[in-house]
Amino acid sequence: MKSNNKVLILSVLLFSILIVYGYEDPLETCIFPTEGDSYIDLTSLKENINGYSFTLNSLEYYFSFCGDSLICNKEMGHSGIEACQVGAHNAFSYELGSTMTGDYSINKNQDGMILSYNSTNGETCQDGYYRSNAFFLQCSQNQPFLVTSLTENPPCHYNFVIQTSAACQVTPTPSPTQTPTPSPTQTPTPSPTQTPTPTPTQTPTQTPTPTQTPTQTPTQTPTQTPTQTPTQTPTQTPTPTASPIPSPIPQSCIFQSGAKSLDLTGLISNNYYGHIYYDNNTDSEYYFNFCETIKYCSDIVNSDIQSCQRKGFYEYELAFVDSGVYIPTANGLELYYNSDQYLWCNGYSQRSVGYFINCNPNVTFEIVDFVNDGNCSYLFTIESQYVCDNYNPTPTPTPTISPTPTPSPMESCIFPVTSKSYIDLSPLKNNTNGFMYFSQNLNMQFYFGICQPSTFCEDLTGQNGIESCGATDSSGFQESYAFGSVDSSSYQFNPSGISLYYNYNSSTSFCSQTSTVEIQLTCSAVSEFNIISFQETGTCQYFFLIQTFYACAKQLSKISIL
Repeated sequence: MKSNNKVLILSVLLFSILIVYGYEDPLETCIFPTEGDSYIDLTSLKENINGYSFTLNSLEYYFSFCGDSLICNKEMGHSGIEACQVGAHNAFSYELGSTMTGDYSINKNQDGMILSYNSTNGETCQDGYYRSNAFFLQCSQNQPFLVTSLTENPPCHYNFVIQTSAACQVTPTPSPTQTPTPSPTQTPTPSPTQTPTPTPTQTPTQTPTPTQTPTQTPTQTPTQTPTQTPTQTPTQTPTPTASPIPSPIPQSCIFQSGAKSLDLTGLISNNYYGHIYYDNNTDSEYYFNFCETIKYCSDIVNSDIQSCQRKGFYEYELAFVDSGVYIPTANGLELYYNSDQYLWCNGYSQRSVGYFINCNPNVTFEIVDFVNDGNCSYLFTIESQYVCDNYNPTPTPTPTISPTPTPSPMESCIFPVTSKSYIDLSPLKNNTNGFMYFSQNLNMQFYFGICQPSTFCEDLTGQNGIESCGATDSSGFQESYAFGSVDSSSYQFNPSGISLYYNYNSSTSFCSQTSTVEIQLTCSAVSEFNIISFQETGTCQYFFLIQTFYACAKQLSKISIL
């Protein structure tokens, strides 16, 4: 009983401390600080006891703001539910978000905010995704509350676009009333009381002793003046010169460093995903670009995004392009981007990304180190020849990976990209049955493997080592033709992933010449394995385009290859 009382007392003390220091969680108060003294007040939405609902495709969505949805609590059988999805005639119900998982960010253009929640019941839906929801609240002065759209992207992540006057920023104006108040009260009070009082009392007392008056005056004046003046002056002077002043990152991506110019246009990625870095420690992927936006991040979360983070099935904005500044260093450049104080990390600090780019004349672009400081600050250390003094960039810079197909047995299905990164396709290799695809144009069923023979092809052709094959409807899918062999394979890196090549040299009744199969795997953060397109590029020449997150380059430090 005494221990329980102690716990109760400590809890009361902790609660009292939080009150004294004025801490209030915006996700509970529904009042979100923005820039300066401004804020967004969603308490009017929170006070709607019945919450809100929206119907789409015979599905009903119930949700609330900064609190429980009473309807969802009833549907799910427990409290703490912020949003839920209910089927027609209450056939099923799913939790979309819990009040314990709220997160928010303020829109950069001061036109609203984003409020997001994740489910906590551990249930997964399509492709193993966890359910979640996000509210894109747009400021509309004349609109109390209107859901303008609801989309599901990625799967099981529901995005509500809402127009409401509650999302407009509020700026308090208390300053004019406080300014004139203190000035008249403080000015007349001290001056009449202190000035006449010491004059009559000290003058008659000191007058009879003339020896003290000249003695104190000359001794105090020269003693204090020379000792204090030279001591403080030299210590304060070098302080401001120690830290250089950052300059805005130029749109041209050509940086001035003293008397020389450093051209980083060759590092601007035209790939949809930009530069991709995978961190093993946090199991996160980071997408970024230099001097320009990255389309993948901008399409998913917001416009004008320079970098974003993907962890699990969720994306997070990191920094905006127009926030960029740089500092020249003795060995290259330091680039910094941040969230412009409109996107808050954990509700109280802004996210920031730094890039320390050091000269290495032998490397086009390589990430050699990465530091994640509390999931709010991210620092990349990069080596590149583009920041070297004597480097002249070519109009079409080539990546560090070799563009020529390199013959390889590809037994491990793990491909070193640089000395610090790799592409791991081994999970696709472990699919022992391989993959299948039916082409309606050719009326042909294709079978193929990744880094290994297709068991279907080996069974159909009666040959070992066949990686890909096809069977036509004209033969009732009984006759099969080999198109690729693991003994004649090669690979080539491309800007968005890797391409695998398989050849088959024996002529058949179907192919009188060497057949070739190209499997181009592109990095996709949301697809495990998705065949986007298939083409017959020539006689017995076939091309597959596949999206998969296994084609995304990963950090090499935590794995041993071969």
